[in-house]
Amino acid sequence: MASPQGWDDFPGDFIPLAERHGLMSQLGAWVIEKACAQQAHWRNSAMPKLTIWVNISALQLFQGDLESQLTTCLKRYQLKPSQIGLELTESVLLDERAGDMRPRLQALRDQGFAIAIDDFGTGYSSLGYLKRLPVDKVKLDRAFIKELPHDQADASIVKAVLAMAEGMGLGVIAEGVETKEQCQFLVKAGCTSVQGFYFARPLAAAELEKRLVPAPAIVPSAS
Repeated sequence: MASPQGWDDFPGDFIPLAERHGLMSQLGAWVIEKACAQQAHWRNSAMPKLTIWVNISALQLFQGDLESQLTTCLKRYQLKPSQIGLELTESVLLDERAGDMRPRLQALRDQGFAIAIDDFGTGYSSLGYLKRLPVDKVKLDRAFIKELPHDQADASIVKAVLAMAEGMGLGVIAEGVETKEQCQFLVKAGCTSVQGFYFARPLAAAELEKRLVPAPAIVPSAS
């Protein structure tokens, strides 16, 4: 979800606070509700068709009823699962408290939800879970992007991830792209989806609409 300009680091402040006070399940449910409401609003406007991606916390999976929340919100706002994407970090996917995640993720994917691994490359050295878990995309963490194109180690890692993802039929989104040089390197390396401040800072929904909704055509009138 887009956030108002100037709030770029705000999640880093309130998420630890919500975790400390046991509010992550309620916060996660609120985010799903707001994401679905926003998608329903955009569906009935001139906005381009797009998927709204929602970050799913560990506690939503361990303590909350994620599947029920999603079903309820989709029904309330008359949405399709393909209109909401789910982002989970490596640490969430592999946390033993969640048990075997594969059946749950497969069920969500079978319903039509797209599933992405957020902050890919920062959590675990083992890549075996990529073969086991039904995911659609990996989001390459900004830690590997910020020194591109000059850092040879990061360049090699990015190229290796892109090659691996292509071989496994996974999409890749590069996070944290801030310069033209980074963007050009990634595109040349074969990464077709990128995000970051090079394109825009976080925006309020209304501001995003102003940028993406085409201006009404002016039809000349016959006199």
